[in-house]
Amino acid sequence: AAATAAAAAASGCPVAFAHFRFSVEGEAQEVLSGAPVLLLRDLHVDPSHQRKGVGKHLCQMLELVARKHAMHGVMVLSPAGNAGNVARGFMASKLKGFECADAEWAPMDKNMSAFAKSLLVVKPPSTPASAAVSSPAAAVKAAEVAKGQAASPDSILCAPRRFPDDAATPSPGSQATPAAPAGVKDAVLTTQVAPRRPESRAAAAAAVEPGEFDAPTPSSSSS
Repeated sequence: AAATAAAAAASGCPVAFAHFRFSVEGEAQEVLSGAPVLLLRDLHVDPSHQRKGVGKHLCQMLELVARKHAMHGVMVLSPAGNAGNVARGFMASKLKGFECADAEWAPMDKNMSAFAKSLLVVKPPSTPASAAVSSPAAAVKAAEVAKGQAASPDSILCAPRRFPDDAATPSPGSQATPAAPAGVKDAVLTTQVAPRRPESRAAAAAAVEPGEFDAPTPSSSSS
């Protein structure tokens, strides 16, 4: 057998071949329906090269071809019953991901059986946290916005505290913020000083009551 394999390799003769085509799942039932798949009809390996990984290598190459051409899966038609024991054993031991598809795509030929492998990648559902920040740039922008909205706890212009957790002990030197008026959600307290009206010195002197700023008269007993 080793001499035969060496002679075949030296002569350049093919030692294995695969018969496949791009089709749909429904071809097994002679209908044009189902997902696009690479349909493998025949796979043969020369007896002198069997059990050396040649058949497995061919199937792996076919899977790469299917992925490159955006096929949704690979479908294999093998003989049913005892005639397909070798093919089913090969797929179970050497290949991965193939499952019997007779429940959905049973071939019209009752002597055949269908096996399929999906090539689609199922992405896990995104969580609310990951959906909120979809990219590093969005995360940086959200951090900058949050930093700009954060007010100093010592500022008298920040909105009144509305949450129990915010009623913490004020830091040294800080001023307590008065409560907002009723019905006002967010209040900003400001102080305005009215300008003083000009008045004459005579009017200012007249406004002072007599004797308000007079020096006290010393009593006779004190002398």
